[in-house]
Amino acid sequence: MRMKKTFASVLIVLYMIYFLIGSVTAQAPELSPTPLAADETEADENAVQPPQIMSEAAILMDASTGQILYEKSMDRRMYPASITKIMTALLALENGRLDQHLTMSEEAVFSIERGSSHIALDTDEQITLEQALYGLSIASGNDAANGIAEAIGGSMDGFAELMNRRASQLGAEGSHFVNAHGLPDDEHYTTAHDMALIMREAVQLPDFLQLFSEIRYEIPPTNKQPETRCLNSANCLVNGIIEYDGIIASKTGYTDQAGHTLVTAANRNGRVLIAVVLKSYGKYDKYNDTTALFDYGYDHFRQVTIPASSIVKKVSGQNTEGVNTETVCYASEDVSFYLHESLTEKDISIEYDIPEQITEEESASAAFFINEESDNSIMYSSLAVSSLEITVQEELGGSSVKPQSGNSSNTQDTDNNVDDKSAMVDILAKALIAAGIIMFILVLAVIYKIWRRQRRRRKLERLRRKYGVSPGRVDRNNRPV
Repeated sequence: MRMKKTFASVLIVLYMIYFLIGSVTAQAPELSPTPLAADETEADENAVQPPQIMSEAAILMDASTGQILYEKSMDRRMYPASITKIMTALLALENGRLDQHLTMSEEAVFSIERGSSHIALDTDEQITLEQALYGLSIASGNDAANGIAEAIGGSMDGFAELMNRRASQLGAEGSHFVNAHGLPDDEHYTTAHDMALIMREAVQLPDFLQLFSEIRYEIPPTNKQPETRCLNSANCLVNGIIEYDGIIASKTGYTDQAGHTLVTAANRNGRVLIAVVLKSYGKYDKYNDTTALFDYGYDHFRQVTIPASSIVKKVSGQNTEGVNTETVCYASEDVSFYLHESLTEKDISIEYDIPEQITEEESASAAFFINEESDNSIMYSSLAVSSLEITVQEELGGSSVKPQSGNSSNTQDTDNNVDDKSAMVDILAKALIAAGIIMFILVLAVIYKIWRRQRRRRKLERLRRKYGVSPGRVDRNNRPV
């Protein structure tokens, strides 16, 4: 009787252990990640971190996609100083001709601050737009900027309106311009992000790249100046004082209010990056920050491609007529972006933006982010946004429009089958484990019973030999027969 109770207790304990193991296994995907091994922890500690930027605001942008690889206070409104001239040159190239002539007005010549940068233009002096642009880009001539503004915008105020309109078109909503040169004004400001957007548009123009990468230029004698003007770049990334491979365009700026500012584009192996730094204090801080950003972007990021087949979202609902529908939103092409070397595809999450009232005329999108639990300090968390195609399928007697892959309409049935199979496999696995445990317990019980019987026999045999008792039977009253 005691053996049976012991066996039952062991069986109950083992069953409880099995039940607990099954529960933990079922919840495993929701548990926190396994702690890293010592070598993995050390590798993370030694992973490349973003550069320490001295400037108060900065951004590093991939020019082809607009992806932001690094930012520091990129949306903070700040004074731009002469990097304003990037927008001035962009508008001049988009709306003027390089060979057209402009005539300097008295206001264009004398409205700039005394002591500010200029190329000594005079009232009624005539130069070409190309010459004015070189005076703008190489010598940062404020008088040349005013002449360009009047020629392109009709007046300096009219040109400022063009600047703000173009900035809005480019998505530079944090900027407001009141002049073409960038001299101080409380209403003249921008952000690092906005300047990167403006530079991204400008570097698509070959003439812009030529203007803002030239070391030296000569303006021949004019109707007011008998001597040739020699312009030499003071930009250390352009004139070679600071050697850096791949610089294709750069513009500096400085005022007491703005500090040192710098916008630069570099091209390495066909990949163009844009770096913007605002309000540096030391003379060379803006250059050090810029080259550090480029090194970071070129050396520590790899391109990742998410296949279109994995960018799919299904939504069930009803149309305006009350018919049940299933909407499939899917990407028509792969999505590529850059990812820091310390991150993997597992660190990426997708957020779908689907309209409440879905029709095939509406638009949907998928945004890619770095997971919140991943270390976002190493790069900007927003990676890319992809537009999605929409197909609406009526579940009751309606036609079904399939995505380009040809299999999307069967995806849900396939998923259900997979789920059913997974459930069956899970039940079968648990049944096999339970059967194994029961068999193991039965074997143990048999072994234990045999062991006790043999132990009892050995004990009786010792007693017989000790007392000289021969084997016999015992009746119910324990009297020898």
